[in-house]
Amino acid sequence: MTKAELIEEVYRQCDQDVETKASARRVVDKVLDLVIDALARGDEVALPPLGKFVTVQRNARKGRNPHTGEELDIPARRAVKFKPSASLRGLVA
Repeated sequence: MTKAELIEEVYRQCDQDVETKASARRVVDKVLDLVIDALARGDEVALPPLGKFVTVQRNARKGRNPHTGEELDIPARRAVKFKPSASLRGLVA
């Protein structure tokens, strides 16, 4: 599902609460902005039927350029991980 398809579904399924597609887009955009802001602060975002988004610290490490084989340093960084809920894992399996 793309963002546009998600907006369309929010608009169709919330017909009395969301009056226009533009308002559905604003709702989806605001939810995504809130999730992104929380993750940028290092907070965990738990959406119980879906799962959790968490930030993790990745250590610096050595890597290789796949084209040349040259060794290179990969710096430490923060990354986002998604941990699906048990119910989601059950539905997908």
